[in-house]
Amino acid sequence: MKKFNTWIVLAFALLLAACSSLRLAYNNADTLLYWWLDAYVDFDSEQKADVKQDIGEFFRWHRKTQLQDYVQFLQKAQQQLRGNPTQADLMADYVDIRDRTEALLLRSAPDIADLALSLKPEQLASMEEIRQEQRQVPQREYEGRRAGPEQVPLQEVDGTVRTVVRRFQRRAGSDHPQGFRRKAPG
Repeated sequence: MKKFNTWIVLAFALLLAACSSLRLAYNNADTLLYWWLDAYVDFDSEQKADVKQDIGEFFRWHRKTQLQDYVQFLQKAQQQLRGNPTQADLMADYVDIRDRTEALLLRSAPDIADLALSLKPEQLASMEEIRQEQRQVPQREYEGRRAGPEQVPLQEVDGTVRTVVRRFQRRAGSDHPQGFRRKAPG
């Protein structure tokens, strides 16, 4: 019984840490996104101001219109997982996630297009160089490995799924306590 209590306390502590981490990451996502973009592009002073403003507006929109919706979706998914979700349930969830992602892209597309049109040739060349360097790292790591899906160890698949779930949770801010309604972008 003592061992069980220890596991409960540990699980609760991890849950609290995860919620705090999600909140911290989301509350600083605008700054992190700017730093990530700036590392690729090295914005000039005019671009910096425009990009920071666009990112700020995007996150204000996202907090106002999307977060509540994510909580509702995650609560529904949690209920499904407590039961026995059908393939139709999972497909509906997939379509729902795809639609939410599309809403994000539609909202940000005009700003991304404006930024792309403002990039100078040297910025584009720098971006391509960084992209090529990043592409070579996975190629070196998996060089010579040509395994099909049936040859991939189950632990590797499980680790990949866990990584995707953690990334989604970090990005979705799944610890938001309120329920939500879905709203159209705008």
